[in-house]
Amino acid sequence: MFARLWGRVARTAVSVLLIAVALVVGTILVVVGTLALTGTAGSIATMVVVIVTLAELGFVATAGVFLLAASDGREYMRVARPSRRDWRYVVGGLVATYAVAAAAALASRAFDGASDLFSTGDLKSANGLGSTGEFESAGGLAGGSLETALLALVVVSVLVIGPSEELLFRGVIQRYLSGVFSQASAILVASVLFTAVHAPTFALAASGLTSVAAAATIFAISTMLGYTYARTDNLVVPTVVHGVYDATLFGLVYLALRTGLF
Repeated sequence: MFARLWGRVARTAVSVLLIAVALVVGTILVVVGTLALTGTAGSIATMVVVIVTLAELGFVATAGVFLLAASDGREYMRVARPSRRDWRYVVGGLVATYAVAAAAALASRAFDGASDLFSTGDLKSANGLGSTGEFESAGGLAGGSLETALLALVVVSVLVIGPSEELLFRGVIQRYLSGVFSQASAILVASVLFTAVHAPTFALAASGLTSVAAAATIFAISTMLGYTYARTDNLVVPTVVHGVYDATLFGLVYLALRTGLF
């Protein structure tokens, strides 16, 4: 019993350490990249894309080192061309994540006493994964610069954010934890850690209740991502769901700013 408990504590601690290292590496890359871009004629959108990409590379680099160091590292790379069954999980995962995001936005508006369902405030504070915190930290953006950056982030979500975060959190951490936890417990612990990493998103919330809704949304969506990975044993599935979901959110914020219809 003690050995099992110790194994769970040890692997959870290693998972926390991996995340901490990933955040530090990502921060260093962002600082170096920002300094390199200082004084260049690049657009704001270009800087946002570079900064977000460098931050996400921290997850990739950390996962890569872990996989190289682990004696069974190859076993972690469960990547294959999605089957028809896998695509059903992709579609189901997207429907579920959109439903959670919509419910969170509705709850957020109810808490704040507002009437409309999807305002840009909702999309900022209660969207789950692809928060505008991903790019607001890059500096003040306005007008056309913000819109261009949002369009760029639609692409970055699919090509960078989804693959990078799923590689570490599902491909490495969830599978690593499943060695000492049940599959369900591994999903839940990985989701708690995933939610903690996205804590800066909560600062965008207009109220404490909205902040709770944002945290609950991220946790629920992460749990669904973990479930799709556990059911398919194919990292491509949660990666596609994550990337497309984030891309949709950035696209909605773009439409909200562009048209004023939300």
